[in-house]
Amino acid sequence: MFGLANGNTDNNYTDIDYAIYLSSGSSLQVYELGVFRGTFGTYSAGDEFVVELSNGQILYKKNNVIFYTSTINPPTNNLILDVSIYDINEGVDNIQFCNGFL
Repeated sequence: MFGLANGNTDNNYTDIDYAIYLSSGSSLQVYELGVFRGTFGTYSAGDEFVVELSNGQILYKKNNVIFYTSTINPPTNNLILDVSIYDINEGVDNIQFCNGFL
């Protein structure tokens, strides 16, 4: 699970404020403030995901297409990248954290 957080107090997924979870069954899920928000289709190897703060909204993207917009107002202070890995055989690849445009 990975996403944006307003701090990092522990390594639990509930500490990630705006998160994408890629389940072992290929389901694409969103969690916010530790709460399940829904399943938004599936994913495949090579898909690219973004959790983005844009114009005061948190956007979730798959392959540069928005699939969910948060209904929670983001904090006014800076967000950080946060990751929670459940299994020793899991990981993230080619992760980028940007302030602005790539």
